[in-house]
Amino acid sequence: MNWQAIKKITAVHIGVFLALMLIVLSPHLSPRLPSALLGLLGAWLAWKYRSSLFASEAARRLAIIFALLLIPILASIPASYDWRHSSLVAVAVGLYFLVGVALIHALRGDAERLWLAKWITVIMLVWAVDGLIQYIFGRDLLGIPLYKDGRVTGFFARGNMSLSNIFAMLLPIALWYLLRKNVLAMLAFFILAVVIAIVVGSRNALVMMSVVLVGMWLRLPRRYSVGLIAVVLVMVGAIGLSPIMQERMQRFSGLGTMTFEKYDHLASGRLTIWETAVRMIVDRPLTGVGAGMFAKVYEKYSTRPNDPFLDGGSYGRSLPAHNVYLSIAAESGIFGLLCIIAAFVLCVKWYFKAPPSRRDLAWPYAFGLLIAMFPLSIEHTLYVHYFFPIALLLLAATLTALSQPLEASGQIKKV
Repeated sequence: MNWQAIKKITAVHIGVFLALMLIVLSPHLSPRLPSALLGLLGAWLAWKYRSSLFASEAARRLAIIFALLLIPILASIPASYDWRHSSLVAVAVGLYFLVGVALIHALRGDAERLWLAKWITVIMLVWAVDGLIQYIFGRDLLGIPLYKDGRVTGFFARGNMSLSNIFAMLLPIALWYLLRKNVLAMLAFFILAVVIAIVVGSRNALVMMSVVLVGMWLRLPRRYSVGLIAVVLVMVGAIGLSPIMQERMQRFSGLGTMTFEKYDHLASGRLTIWETAVRMIVDRPLTGVGAGMFAKVYEKYSTRPNDPFLDGGSYGRSLPAHNVYLSIAAESGIFGLLCIIAAFVLCVKWYFKAPPSRRDLAWPYAFGLLIAMFPLSIEHTLYVHYFFPIALLLLAATLTALSQPLEASGQIKKV
């Protein structure tokens, strides 16, 4: 064992590696383990640099964002349907601030973020190849079969659409990295990403990737527009690859007179969920039903006798609100919604306030965060362990990239 090499390992090395593990472990063990280790690292850094913890602009901005997240959660606790559960959510978010501290410290160097972008691209390529193998042969590289309805899940063997949705959030990073190498490689990867979204059967991921497409069109010289048009054609033509996607598209035919039930069927039951969320907001507009309480009180607020998310329904369980902003408004009231909007506006302001060179380095992470928090995205709830650490990683990388570069103690030179 090379003890000299081990002695040279710094908190930056450890933090960047654990940041990558947030992505690597998403399909299997979830990001809980690397989050816990990053939290311990953040606590050590907070103690070591306690007198200068907020000396950096990125750390101060991180604290502002977490204040905007945490204050509405704390305000929701007294009126929560289960104050103990809401208190646990508050504690978890507070502990995640330490994770953010570790990520800010680890990703403050440009070389570290570039290294991270490189390996995120590699991981996404492995995910995509594994998903295609599962689609073609019925089982992926680990022997995981197609989901019971024929949907591709790849390594994300939870039966949901995590593969395509997380792929869409990280897609700007891979495209940005490949664009620095070869435009054709970037376009090929984009087409691969679209095919993955199609075979997974996720309309939400297609919406997210359409936003990425617009972002890339704005960045690329116009001579590459033909390549982006090819991506669109693949997006349309590949729908036939997925029976699930075909079934969902066929819902638009023969609708006749539109009713709530037909619109709800088109949206896979989302309107029922959103209607119930609105009832929570109307009932408790200021503080909501309590942080983390949406699924727990869903049955109390549901009014439709054929609600598929009630006990005995076709889903048999209540689900998250399938919209970040509705979820926050239902759980922490209008106050919570205004705070998350304020956090969004501040991030946009900080982005455009930075010099062009810093914006270019921040773009892949900032745009990934935009995709994650895009208002029309209907799959995610913010305060869950499989989503929040990834959003936090994107936020920390954005904040550090927008700040003036610092000399990292353990810079990773090879990218």
